[in-house]
Formats: sequence, structure tokens, C-alpha cells
Amino acid sequence: MASKLWIAAGLWACAFALPAAAQEPKPGDWYEDNTDLGFKVRVPAKWQSIPPAPDDGNLVIKYDPKSNKSVQIGKDKILDLHVWIVKFDRRKKAPDQPTKGADKTFVARDRNLTDWIGHKAAKGFTVASQEQTEVSKMAATEFLYSNVSEPGVEVKLYAMVYKLRPDVDVAFVGWGPGDGAKWNRFERAFQEMARSFKTVEVKESKPALAEGSSLRDRKRAELADAVTRTPGWKLYESANYFIISDYPKKDFIEELMGRLEAIHAVYELDYPAAKAKEIREAAARVKTGDGAAGKTEEKPEAPAPKPVEVPIDSSELSRCSVVRVCKNPEEYHSYGGPGGSAGYWNSNAKELVVYDASTVGGKGDTWITLNHEAFHQYIFYFYGNIAPHSWYNEGTGDFYSGYMYKNGHFTLKENPWRKDEIKEAIRDGKHEPLKGFMRFTQADYYRSDRIGVCYAQGWSLIYFLRTGKKNKAKGWDPKWDSLLENYLQVLTATGKPEQAVEQCLTGIDLDALEAAWIDYTK
Repeated sequence: MASKLWIAAGLWACAFALPAAAQEPKPGDWYEDNTDLGFKVRVPAKWQSIPPAPDDGNLVIKYDPKSNKSVQIGKDKILDLHVWIVKFDRRKKAPDQPTKGADKTFVARDRNLTDWIGHKAAKGFTVASQEQTEVSKMAATEFLYSNVSEPGVEVKLYAMVYKLRPDVDVAFVGWGPGDGAKWNRFERAFQEMARSFKTVEVKESKPALAEGSSLRDRKRAELADAVTRTPGWKLYESANYFIISDYPKKDFIEELMGRLEAIHAVYELDYPAAKAKEIREAAARVKTGDGAAGKTEEKPEAPAPKPVEVPIDSSELSRCSVVRVCKNPEEYHSYGGPGGSAGYWNSNAKELVVYDASTVGGKGDTWITLNHEAFHQYIFYFYGNIAPHSWYNEGTGDFYSGYMYKNGHFTLKENPWRKDEIKEAIRDGKHEPLKGFMRFTQADYYRSDRIGVCYAQGWSLIYFLRTGKKNKAKGWDPKWDSLLENYLQVLTATGKPEQAVEQCLTGIDLDALEAAWIDYTK
């Protein structure tokens, strides 16, 4: 399961192929927020807008050049160009809907520009100048920051912070190459855009919701409201999913929704809601002591409990799953997609993010990734943010990646990314013995010299445990029938993966299991 990345892991990188001439910013059309903060400002002409992730409490919108996205800094470094509009919002958040257990609004991590720059852009910037001014009769502060990592390598950052209201500041931020002539062109454009800032009237964007509206109705209203502030993005929906996308190919969106619903039906068969509820309730009894075997003593009478919110049913949460579809790999990676990936599930933002990989590895890569990451999303709503061993977590995701779609339905097949790699690893003796493999931490699993084999082996082990009995695998032991379910039950009850793997392997002959798995796989 890929994790969300921040805007920049570092300020710059070595340039293996130096970029073409950068697309320098020029003032263009307006960005307008008339449904929340109430302002508009000119933004770079012909640059691409990137929306904020739901767990980003500061970003309003980001802009990247559509082409020539980087500029050379010094002799061998490049800087990815961005313009950000960010907010520092200290307004009190509306209370959650009573008795519904709605998620609390994500609170901005960064309270001011300096914190945001160090957290979201890069460390090492110092203030070169600061001036109090006015923009459209509004108090504002104009900043210039500088970052010099080594002689001859400088980045400058321009920012204008507006005192929109006593409890809300908004900032226009852009950076570029710090040397004289280049920076002068960037700075002039940034200043012209920043000084165009104006307030606008705030309009109501959320539809009126009747009392007792469903979680899905409220989620739809929330997403529809957010889309009003992300130019070019639209909201679609199917029975269990909300799709947010700026991708113009409607046939792709329709196929994606069909695939999501079809694979969701497969997840429901393997992880039914009733079974998930049973495991969660058993886990709750264990955690409170009510599930201890033979416990019959009476408890002292407790004071009347305070009213609490009624938790939302997991099935209802699952029916509000959000999937964001980016229109190209550049937008996907700028949004937060990890390098080398075609999709990821962000549990903090409760959002699955993919793009059409047709121009990179092929559209099939998108569909394989979708099945994998949508599993992580589905299981999150039924079991919470548990952390299984990677062989279970990634292996199960890859198990679903092997399902092939035809005529609106999925049929289980071997995962095309993994089957040949694990066969080769077994043949060459490069697979990991199960005794150690099933206890690998994530760091062990992701070690650079074996991550590929680990992913392939994780898939293969899950495939064996789920299909071996049905396919009459040689040497199958009935004790293996419940190994995966036992692991999940203990993990859900205790939150301890080490305890889960030890208990699920109790009474299991691992040598026999490994021999049968190898015979089944090679």
C-alpha cells in the first residue's frame, strides 16, 4: 500500500537530463473561491491546477507548468516549478453531526507561512526581506526568502500574505531560480499576480440536506462543495463510490466505475460485512475483558454512561468510498503519487488515487493497481487502520490484482506481475524461507535488494492459501484452511501483528507448508 508523499521530498535533485527552457510564469486567468473564503487572484497563464488532498489543511490550490516543468539550478541540479495558494485558517470548525459519528474536519498542521515553507516546500529558507503593504485596501505582508545550499546554487521564494479576516490569512507563494536575471522575471510575474488579489462575495455551494440525511448524502454534499474550488474537476458516482476527476475521457471513467463495483462485489464475498462485524465485536470484548474465557464474576454497578455518538455502520462508510482519477502521470505525481506507482490508497485522506497509465506502462497497469489499492480501501472501513504484516497486506492486495475483468464480472487468475518472478526466484533458490518471511517487518519486506521477490512471494503465498484446497494442492493440511482468518481475528483483537502471526502459526508445520507452497507454485 503506497503512502501519500508531501509536495517535495527535497528542494532539488541532480539532473540526469537537463530540462528544456522553463515555462516561466506569466499572469493569466483568475482563480476564484466564492464558496468558502471569498477571494480571487490571477494565476500563471496556461499552468495546470492541482487540487489539495483532503488531509492537507493548508493548500487551497497549486499550479504547475503544463510543459517544461523544471528549471536548471547551478550546473547539475533542477528545481520543479510550482505556485501555491495556501491558507492559515483559525476559524472554529463546525461540530460533528450528533449521533452520526462523522469524521472531524482535518486541522491545518501549519499555522503560519514560515512553518508551511519548512514543512511543505523545503527547509533552509531564510527571510531576505519583509515589507508591510496593502493589496486592495487589505493589510498584507510581502516576503522574499532565499535558500543557498552551496555556492552558485540559490532558490528564491516570493510570498504575499493577506489578512483576509482576523482568523484567516491567505498566501500567494511561488519560487524560482535565485540568480539575478532569471529571478527578476519570476519575481515580476509573481508580484503582478499577487497584487491582483481581491475579495468576492461567498455563495452557498452545499445543497440543503434534510434532517436525518444519510452519510452518503452528506458525503456527496461535502465533495460537491470541494469541487467548486477545483477548476476542471467533476464529481461522478456509482453505488459504492464517489469519483472525482478532471480526466476528459468519459469512457475511461465509466469503465473504472464498472470495475470498481465488480471488484467490490468480490471483496464482499471474501470479507462479508457480517463477518467483519462479528470479528470487530469479538475484538471489542477482548479489549474490555468481557471476552475472557470463563469470566463470570459480576461487575460493580457503574455510573450511568454519558451520551455518546452512535458509530456509523462500516457498510455505510464503505458505500462512501472516494476515488480520485488524475488525467496524466504528471498531475498524479504532483498531487502526491509516489514515484514508479500507478495508484495509492491514502488512509489519512480516505481517498484512493489513480491515473490512466496508458502512456506509461499501459492501461492494464491502472486496472491491476486499482484492484490492489481498492482492497486496502475496502478493508479499512471494516477493520480500521490496522497494520498487518506485509505478506498478508500486500499479498492480499496482489491476490485481487490477479482478477481479470470481462463482461462486467471478475474471474480469478494468477497475477501477471508476480507469477513469473516467484517461479524464477524458487527455481534459483532466491525465495525467502517462510519461517522468516511471515515474520518480516515492513522494513524487512521493503529492503531494496529483495522487495520485488517479497511482493511476488507475498502474492504467491496468499494465492496458495486461498486456492490450494480447492485445487487439491499436494500435501494440503486442513489446519491451513483457517490460517488467514485466524491471523486477521487476532490482529483485529490485539492490534499486534507479531502476536497474530505467532497464534495463526500455532500447530502449523511450516516446513510442510513451505514444501506444499513451492510444489504448487513452481
